[in-house]
Amino acid sequence: MDDIYALGTMMSTLLIGSYPDSQISLSPTSGAIRANNPSVSVELENVILKSMQSDPTHRFQSAEEMKTALLEVIGRSDSRHLSLEIDQVSPTPEETIQPKWTFACGDEIRGTACYANGVVYIGSYDQHLYALNARSGNLIWKYETDGGIVSRPAVAEDFVFVGSEDNRLHVVSARSGSLLWTYYTKGPVRSSPFLAHGHVFIGSDDFAVHAININGGRGIWQIETIAEVRSTPYVTQDEVYAGNESGEFYCMDFRGGIKWRYKAKRAITSSAIVADGMVIFCSLDSHIYALDAKSGYLIWRFKLDKGSISSPCVADG
Repeated sequence: MDDIYALGTMMSTLLIGSYPDSQISLSPTSGAIRANNPSVSVELENVILKSMQSDPTHRFQSAEEMKTALLEVIGRSDSRHLSLEIDQVSPTPEETIQPKWTFACGDEIRGTACYANGVVYIGSYDQHLYALNARSGNLIWKYETDGGIVSRPAVAEDFVFVGSEDNRLHVVSARSGSLLWTYYTKGPVRSSPFLAHGHVFIGSDDFAVHAININGGRGIWQIETIAEVRSTPYVTQDEVYAGNESGEFYCMDFRGGIKWRYKAKRAITSSAIVADGMVIFCSLDSHIYALDAKSGYLIWRFKLDKGSISSPCVADG
């Protein structure tokens, strides 16, 4: 039922313009979505919030059940159109995809895995970071934090870096899973770490981007923004780039100064990429932006049908 939760989270994000805060009550009568977007009906909100219940047994038990509920809500005005859209999606035949192995965590996996040297590192909302043998899926070790893990780990030599909703960046040994050091922020860490130039760069819900020395965990600087930073910073030879949940995109230097900023209309949860002198990212305002990486000048933007928290990839121009 992880897919049901993920679908509800995505729908909520698109409707309210930011990733749902873990502290928001997920009771069907909470009004959390309508408080941010009054155009959402009570019935639609109830469907979304049911899919996001913390107890999996209280969610829809299948995609078909959730589809039926959505058809009931939206069908009052345009059920034929919605049915056509859904029926056009053909699932991949099960016989063509066979997993080599599976591994059961204690709760949902909300972040991306990281692979290094034959090991898969992945965090779970059960508050653990797992190291698994990539060939067999066998557990090598697990490390416990005090909060859910929703971001992607990063690996360098014997260091594994991962953020947690316990407000900390944890750094553990890749060989043993033992703690090497931690770095405290003032909010949940839902951004993924980026390693460059002997430092780790990470965003936090404390509204800041942090630069930390890899050896020992000493904070070098932190740059305050005006909203949560949940995108993963992108680092080049001279600049650090990151967006925040208010729609501001920042270019920073290695001294902890802001070189320029650009304002989108809604949250930038997407992580940026730099290519061909441009920094490219998506926004929940339904646009892909390409800015001049040095000046922040808008080069082009592309209109999407809906907002996006997906991170762009550039290949072959």
